[in-house]
Amino acid sequence: MPRESDLAPEATHPDTRLLEADLASWVRRAGLPEDEVLRNGVARLTAGVLPAARTERLIALARWIAVLFWLDDRSDHAQADPAEVSESSRSLLAAMTGADGGSPFVRAVGEEWRVICDPMSEAWRARALKAFAWHGEALAAEARRRHLMPTWATYGDLRPWTNGVFLYHLIVHTASDITAWRNDIASVAREAVSGDVENLVLITMRTESLTMEQAVRRIDDEISVRCEDYVGYERLALEQARTWCAPERMALRVVLNGIRSALAGHARWLSESGRHTTAGVAL
Repeated sequence: MPRESDLAPEATHPDTRLLEADLASWVRRAGLPEDEVLRNGVARLTAGVLPAARTERLIALARWIAVLFWLDDRSDHAQADPAEVSESSRSLLAAMTGADGGSPFVRAVGEEWRVICDPMSEAWRARALKAFAWHGEALAAEARRRHLMPTWATYGDLRPWTNGVFLYHLIVHTASDITAWRNDIASVAREAVSGDVENLVLITMRTESLTMEQAVRRIDDEISVRCEDYVGYERLALEQARTWCAPERMALRVVLNGIRSALAGHARWLSESGRHTTAGVAL
């Protein structure tokens, strides 16, 4: 069965160092804790998932990923306050829709969102804002049920929206499963210690009476199945597009290649990132 790394060759954007420098400067201007944000390797992640993108778009994406990580970190700990998580996401959403004021970080997010949206259609902007609103509410819901072990079904209801890429529909929903489950494997040791039970490995340990090692293998196998599903859905989409005009077929190819690159780059980044490593917990 295919793995994420089989979906696209390993590659890194040539402007990775420029990306790292820009992100560090932007984080300081936005007033974010520099050590906390930069230790996640956001620049390396961005350069790995979009190795052929235009540099200016890559810079915008890296800043946005830093925002998503910051918001995720507000909800992803034992003392997370659901009301605070919800308010944080709503303040960012207000800035993204044109509201004035707020902290330097909130203003920076509003400015960055306008840069990202500038080349996009009104329909795309509406979908993206709705997805971000759902993302914030999903993180708040996750914080509310922090110590309640979900089932596979209830996990599946919420996890696509706490996963920061907001992927949906058949192909992209499958891709979202792959990134979310791979992240759950990478973060399971830390989350087992912190009491965060919204993790498919921990759910599998509980529901199937498995050890952590057994559960990791089980989810790893499920990821391989989903990779195979993705390849099949991609093949079906390309077959259905045979009657499209050439520019539309090319656009679909670009999207599919981008998803493949993101899946492979995300998995490689997780294997070297320190994002899910805490003192005394080796992953």
